[in-house]
Amino acid sequence: MPISVFNPTIGRKDMDSVLTCMVSDLIGPGDLNDTLIEKLAVHFPHSGGICLRDSSRALEVVLELMLQNQTIQTGSGVLISALAPSYYYRVITKLGLQPVVCDVDLLTGVASREELTSKAPSGALIIVDYPVGNYPDVELLRSFNLPIIEDISCSVGTANVVSASPIGDDIQIEETQKEAGEEATKFVPGTLGTFIILSMEANCLITSGGGAVLLASSKGDFQKLNRYASSLEPSLFLPDINAALAVVQCGSLASRLAKRQSYYDIFSSSVKKGNHKIMKSTLSGGNFFYSFPVVIEVGMSDVVAYCKKKGVETALAFTNTVLDLIDPEGNQFPHALSVKLKTILFPLYSLLGSANATLIGKVLLTLP
Repeated sequence: MPISVFNPTIGRKDMDSVLTCMVSDLIGPGDLNDTLIEKLAVHFPHSGGICLRDSSRALEVVLELMLQNQTIQTGSGVLISALAPSYYYRVITKLGLQPVVCDVDLLTGVASREELTSKAPSGALIIVDYPVGNYPDVELLRSFNLPIIEDISCSVGTANVVSASPIGDDIQIEETQKEAGEEATKFVPGTLGTFIILSMEANCLITSGGGAVLLASSKGDFQKLNRYASSLEPSLFLPDINAALAVVQCGSLASRLAKRQSYYDIFSSSVKKGNHKIMKSTLSGGNFFYSFPVVIEVGMSDVVAYCKKKGVETALAFTNTVLDLIDPEGNQFPHALSVKLKTILFPLYSLLGSANATLIGKVLLTLP
């Protein structure tokens, strides 16, 4: 059986939590939504939030709230990356806002400094994502003094795991950091945005089988969000049966990311000795071990076929993007098209196991 690119980590504790919720007969939106939000405070500071059934609705809610509070106006420009999820563009245009799409850096897939700098004057808001776990240019984004919505779906749990601030399972991560002699990263994901979105789809770092958490960084914004949420239909909120799964996943995130890091180290060592390269991270941080992105300069079809023959699945790193929606030929955003066509993901998850990790390492070392 081939090694799949993604494999949602569902363990016994996760299932016990779901079963406990089921037997309680309280499976609709309820207290476990609040518990999940509290658990997330371990990984980054926030003042509270709500849990919704999907990410696009979470983005729609926060944009509606910002329009209502006149933080932005109808027709305002919203800066997004060309490689951001396509639903960003759909929701922005649906609400009468103007997408301001930025091309990306060729090495990282992150919205480029040049594009952000030239287009920031046209924007009233920035939506920041972390493509395959890579950091944005944090200081540059802050310098624009624009409100930010931060999507941490690929970055929750801190970047270079070893740079995390330890709580519980994170203690062993700090010890790893000390042994490696690495300095702590000052920036923590979830501290950049006025509002934060965390998607919990099957392939995300925290999964509830679907759904999203929408958080506010300040108490004032949380109160506004809470008041606005009181007018929403109950069917829009995340059922507790899903939240039960995410609560356990949130608690085990640090240890799972530590395992990902150990596999990442094996894979990166193999790639450095081979014919291709790992997608680089940015200077303001590191990468989050969301997956293992490799840049294939030539012979993509040969590489994919070789991996398949060896029992290792791969996938394009960027699918269902803004680029696919508005400029699939890359005429306006040539860098984004280049990154999209050259970058593939290899498996990287905590349940991979040492045998599979060794096999993937060998495949990466011998890629054509």
